[in-house]
Amino acid sequence: MRDKLEKIILHEFGEFNLHDVKISDFPPIAWSYLTPIAHNSGIISVRTEGIIGAFRLNNGRSVWITPRIGANSFHRMLMVGNGIIRLEGKSSNVGLSHESDIDNKNALAELLFASIDEINSKGKFSQRTKHKQRANSLSGKLHLTKTLLSVVRLENEPIHQTVSTKSFDISENRVISKALNLIAADGIQVPKIYSRWGLKPHYSKINQDITIVQERLAKQHYSGQRNYYEKALSLSLLIIASCGLSMDDRNEVEGEAFSSNLPLIFEKYALALFRQAYLGQAITVTKAEKNSPDSMRIIDNDISSMIPDILVKNKNLNALIADAKYKLKDYLNTNDLYQMYTYLSAYNVEHGIIVKPCLNGITRSVQHRFFDGKIMEIISISFDDIKSSEKWVISHLRSLI
Repeated sequence: MRDKLEKIILHEFGEFNLHDVKISDFPPIAWSYLTPIAHNSGIISVRTEGIIGAFRLNNGRSVWITPRIGANSFHRMLMVGNGIIRLEGKSSNVGLSHESDIDNKNALAELLFASIDEINSKGKFSQRTKHKQRANSLSGKLHLTKTLLSVVRLENEPIHQTVSTKSFDISENRVISKALNLIAADGIQVPKIYSRWGLKPHYSKINQDITIVQERLAKQHYSGQRNYYEKALSLSLLIIASCGLSMDDRNEVEGEAFSSNLPLIFEKYALALFRQAYLGQAITVTKAEKNSPDSMRIIDNDISSMIPDILVKNKNLNALIADAKYKLKDYLNTNDLYQMYTYLSAYNVEHGIIVKPCLNGITRSVQHRFFDGKIMEIISISFDDIKSSEKWVISHLRSLI
């Protein structure tokens, strides 16, 4: 599909025929989003997966991959999954004045400004970097031989040393800076107080930084005394992802691409639903990590570790196993069913749940029994009315324990 702004607009999980485009028009980053299927008579056929975002072609046009669930549902899923807004109408302490504001870029900008204020008050993340330096006085590790030669030669700044300095040029700060630059590029006024974050608009390795931050957020790296960075980073990722979804005439894709992995986002969203369901009870909801006490093995080697997306414990006993499957078809494949049964057997649990999105119809639950009586339940979440779906799922989960 082509529009007047030379944008090629695709949806995730689909197959498309692209006209008037050459293979040489695709930059290497394109194949992170697309899988080539065929190339016949000047028409390139591609398949999209669960990655949404945008990237520029070498011919000046751009490709935009949008979510089938809609931008509004995607934004809410991302914000709920990252704790920016809480479920059942309660906003986080950073705060949205109205939940409808999640689609308002000005509101997102104000939330980001507030979270950066908290960072500025508590301390900006930094790292120590070492570099060689010449000086007239010693302030680091001395390189004796070179220094003696410089002294004999009566050179200026004869002291050769390695010094350690504090640098704020790290992935977390670069991601926040990128979001600030995108806000400014969209016509929203950014107060001068935030200008010292100072990332250049066309920094070339931002995708690598985004990946690092996404992985650290997923592993709850920003916990304890570091948790004040989490909201700013989650908001920054949302703003960056929104650029790949916006069809606003003022927006253009820059040199680098922006992407969001929907299966990972949906997994965090499902985890948030489970945690809300059992909030305030003697029930814990976690994601087991490899080599953690909750990680099970079928046979005695590392590659066979069983790690479900969600493990629910009631009074320290395994009560429920759940897996989030971002699959848009109405059915699951056999491997998904075998995987769930393996989880149930490995963790000695009688009830397993597969959570998936539903593009058509209402939010619903269907239960199946395996031959030994274990229950596998499939919860399909409709995004037609996402808030009602969330309330139904939370209420249903509470009824299971």
